[in-house]
Amino acid sequence: MHATKGEKVFQGINYGLLAVVSLICLFPMIHIIALSFSHSAYVAANMVTFWPVKPHILNYKFIFEHTSMVTNMMMSIQRVLVGTAVNIFLVLITAYPLSYDGTELKGRNTLMWILVVPMFLHAGLIPNYILISRLGLMDSLWALILPGAVTIWNIIMMQNFFRSMPRELHEAALIDGAGHLTVLFRILVPLNLAAIATLSLFCAVNHWNAWFDGMIYIRHPQKMPVQTALRSLMKVTAHIVGQERFYTPEELAMLSDRSLTCAKIAFTTLPILVIYPFVQRFFVKGVIIGAVKG
Repeated sequence: MHATKGEKVFQGINYGLLAVVSLICLFPMIHIIALSFSHSAYVAANMVTFWPVKPHILNYKFIFEHTSMVTNMMMSIQRVLVGTAVNIFLVLITAYPLSYDGTELKGRNTLMWILVVPMFLHAGLIPNYILISRLGLMDSLWALILPGAVTIWNIIMMQNFFRSMPRELHEAALIDGAGHLTVLFRILVPLNLAAIATLSLFCAVNHWNAWFDGMIYIRHPQKMPVQTALRSLMKVTAHIVGQERFYTPEELAMLSDRSLTCAKIAFTTLPILVIYPFVQRFFVKGVIIGAVKG
């Protein structure tokens, strides 16, 4: 079908508005990247907009020359991979039985209350710290993963996805001799890959951005996630002394707290920006599936 002149004008206006909105969303990130490459004098004078002024890479050198920065980055990547896998596995095996109603699963409502109440009423930081300490998990990767391993909100969302599937699929598989694990991993999981990818994205972003638990549970600097390690670089002057590399007066003049903070934001945001375009289609599809139950 050929579009009419009015339809072409309408599409052109839509594309123009979407382009403007996209640029508005990109401008803050472009501005941050420009600040991270600019001289501190121009940053302090607010003369940097969307292009670096007197550019240099000393801010990024300062970040990478921190002795444990590469190790911290690998720690965060390991946390994202292991933590997301644990989150999704526990979500699947918990949401599947809860997708049955009370007549099929006795005590389902009680189990739901056991899950929902802690979502609103937390034990608090001190009991969590004592528990992690007595379990011997301090200064380990599991101290960052296990406290938030069971994500209640994701379980509620996942059980709604499972409920949207035709009940005949469960009954036919069970009649043919399949067990519940077979129904879950060979029937429901392949049919809900978009939803699982959406929840995986949420879990991965949460693990990547988390910094407070690393400050509480991790003592060794090289075992800290990158967000916690970068937080320790808030002030340039506090970390110049003791660095392996000698900074000349000219280089010190190029460094500033604001430009270094922008470099940290760009450094920690880049991995998510690289991964997100590849999972965006699953995210959109998952939202649509969750909005319309059939």
